[in-house]
Amino acid sequence: AIDIQPYVKALRSKDNQTVNVAADALGRIGNTEAISPLIDVLITTHRLQISGGGNIGASFSPDGGSGLSAGGPTYVDEDVKNPEVRRALMTLSNGQDFEYDEKVWRNWYVNERLIKQQPLIDPRRDQ
Repeated sequence: AIDIQPYVKALRSKDNQTVNVAADALGRIGNTEAISPLIDVLITTHRLQISGGGNIGASFSPDGGSGLSAGGPTYVDEDVKNPEVRRALMTLSNGQDFEYDEKVWRNWYVNERLIKQQPLIDPRRDQ
């Protein structure tokens, strides 16, 4: 059996491409133990730099005041859908597709685990 832990760890990468490559590998390996960690990264939040640092700006006000400011880089957090994660989940779940709805995936997963853990109960009372 292939150890999935390095791939599961890679799912937590700050680099979105790494997340998707790891998800693709997990889908190909086919170990259903990867389902829960995959659900966690259907949509990931990444910090993106939207402006560079080192900007210097001068400002002058009507009352004669002036100012000099040096601004650092500006960042924004962005949620990113991970298509390879979704594809891996569809593979590992035998074709289920709840798109990018983490809550629905989680509910399905919990129900699947419960069904597999339940012993078969014979409803007949005559035994």
